Amino acid sequence: MLADGRIWFPKGGDGSPRLKLFAHQLRGLVPFTVWGAADTGTNDDAKRHLMALFPEIEVFDTPKPESLLERIIHIATNPDELVVDIFGGSGTTAAVAHKMRRRWVVAERNTQTVLDFLLPRLQQVVEGTDPGGVTEATSWTGGGSFQAVQVLPRLGAEGGWRRTEAIRQRLQTQAKPRDPSPLRADTCSAEA
Repeated sequence: MLADGRIWFPKGGDGSPRLKLFAHQLRGLVPFTVWGAADTGTNDDAKRHLMALFPEIEVFDTPKPESLLERIIHIATNPDELVVDIFGGSGTTAAVAHKMRRRWVVAERNTQTVLDFLLPRLQQVVEGTDPGGVTEATSWTGGGSFQAVQVLPRLGAEGGWRRTEAIRQRLQTQAKPRDPSPLRADTCSAEA
């Protein structure tokens, strides 16, 4: 295989050997496009966006850029369809789905992440005060609503992470009159 040129050494010959495969040798569909940073943003773009939204707290190291999620959601769904993210993190998927007028459900197991990132970010999206990401591309000016709920674990013991009262208090302090817009979204398995 080495004599046939089927094995190559990346990094100028210093890297681990790699096996060269050609399209006819691959099973399944070969990708037709590659999405570059110019099209879908970078982790650095996403981190700067989060730092602008949350200047007082340390943000995630490698958040996903909204433009990447916008492209994925655009390909996979139509307006009013459901987008699900079971690792809610900083709320990028929910924020983009909301701006794109999709319904969404997000789950996040870490209550502090919900309090520090998800709730405040989604409140800014609803209020139209999140100017970054795909806000301009989607002509988003705010609207809709969301609801946060806590779902008890079905297996195992309840740990210290369960802070229903903290979530309830945060929601009450951030509560604003709901927009009667037809756009509705849910977080953590809730119904609006």
